[in-house]
Amino acid sequence: MNRFDEKMITVLRDLKENYHVIGIKAEFEAEGTTMEEAMRLTNIAAMSGLDFAIKVGGCGAIKDLYDAKIAGANIIVAPMIESAYAIKKFVDATKTVFSANELKGLTLLVNIETQTAYEKLDEIVSCEDFQAIDGIVLGRTDMSESLSITKYEVNSAQIFEMAKTISKEMAKKEKLFIVGGQVDTLSIPFFKSMPYLTGFETRKIIFDAKSSLSSQKAEEGILKAIEFEMEWLKNKQEKFFPRKEDYQRIKTLEGRYKKILK
Repeated sequence: MNRFDEKMITVLRDLKENYHVIGIKAEFEAEGTTMEEAMRLTNIAAMSGLDFAIKVGGCGAIKDLYDAKIAGANIIVAPMIESAYAIKKFVDATKTVFSANELKGLTLLVNIETQTAYEKLDEIVSCEDFQAIDGIVLGRTDMSESLSITKYEVNSAQIFEMAKTISKEMAKKEKLFIVGGQVDTLSIPFFKSMPYLTGFETRKIIFDAKSSLSSQKAEEGILKAIEFEMEWLKNKQEKFFPRKEDYQRIKTLEGRYKKILK
């Protein structure tokens, strides 16, 4: 463990103890997390007492599921779910990779992030295989782009109404409902207005919604989550191969962070 790891563990322990953070996350999908990075993150998560979530590359991404298993992730997220068949593919894939006993210790989530997925929500949540799924993550960024509105309109009334519908469905089924996508302090009223919400997430940090939103430090927690991601990206440049998209992400986060503080 190097000084960068020690600093990140200190930040994560603070987020857990004071800001109701329950996990950190990585993506084999859009973020392009490498196995070396995933192994580093899972160690940091374990030493911080947090869950570790990995979003795989697709509903049937067997290789990604094996990598998630090796990395020690205890939350697996499948992206771009748009049908009952995609749910079946994901559930079957997890049964191929994980034993029945291992599956008991996993949380399986699916991303609803397109207009097509929303229009087929009833089909998705009522299919038999959805019983094996622990909940839904609403990806507001992709959803907004699917609706041909900008990713900066994630707090719009249109996205809110879609979120509210999913929220009610997950409440009925007593499953998890997590919202992500362009999460910053401006997202807090959106979250507080949800009839049912178990979590919300930035790119790297997962919050317990009820505890976080009922505290007086929700905004501060989100700012610290953004700071953590910037620290992770900068530290990656020291230890791993520098990537152009990481530099761009740092610039985007710095701009967002400064804008929020104004």
